[in-house]
Formats: sequence, structure tokens, C-alpha cells
Amino acid sequence: MHNENISEMKQMTASDYEDILQCALSLFEGLLPDEHDKKELNVLYLLASFYTSSKLHMHTDRTVSDNRTLISLLGEAIRQFKKYTCAEHEKEVLPNEGRRARRNARQMGGATIVRKAVMQYSFNMNTSKMHSLGDYPYHIINFGSLNSYT
Repeated sequence: MHNENISEMKQMTASDYEDILQCALSLFEGLLPDEHDKKELNVLYLLASFYTSSKLHMHTDRTVSDNRTLISLLGEAIRQFKKYTCAEHEKEVLPNEGRRARRNARQMGGATIVRKAVMQYSFNMNTSKMHSLGDYPYHIINFGSLNSYT
């Protein structure tokens, strides 16, 4: 990874995400209290496992089936993480993101500009990337591994 501050990275590539996943488990371990730490590490482990299995150079019916199982486990782990862990911890927008949000609101003519020094946010599972996770096995069967087109 070429950047020391992940939060400042822009236009990240698949290899950037891969580098982050490789370091994430050891960096996040012990960051939260035990009951939440296990959920957090489980999500990271399943993300890394899913990503690794999706990048295999050659897939069989068994590896695609295993990938489907990993996606199901990952989806459930993410839902549990959001329901229990995210609900108990405040999340703050980084200062540079807060400045950017306020600047964008001003440019859009927003009358209700958030003037708080720290903006709160919640974990959003309703994104196209989250929604499309279940489509990966189909794409692997039809287009090949993630290495073929990312």
C-alpha cells in the first residue's frame, strides 16, 4: 500500500482494498470490547475469505458453491454487526469529510447546513456494492474470477 493514511485514499483500486484487508485483522483486533470485537473480526475475516475465494484463477462447482455459502455468512455477519455493534457505538465523520459535506451543502444552496464540529453517521448497508454481493457467483460462472475483470 502506498498511502499511510487509509482515510485519505481516493480512487482506490481492487489491489488497494486487498492490501487493506490483509492488514485489517491485526489492526482492528482489540479495538472494541470483546463481544463487539468478535463480530467485527468475523466480518473482516469473512470479507477476506470471500475476496480470496472470488479471486481464484480456476473455479469449480464446489468453489462457486463455497463462495455462495461465504456470501450468506458474510451477509448475516454484517447484519449482526450493524444491529448490535453499530447500535452501541457512536460514529463520527472524519474532519475532512465533514468539511467536504458542509462545502457541498453550501454549493447546493442548502439552507440547513450542519454547523456541528463533529457530524454523526450510521453504517449504511443499502448500497449497490452490498446489494450486488449475492451476484458474484453468477458473474464468476459467466465471466471468470474477479481477477479477470477488476
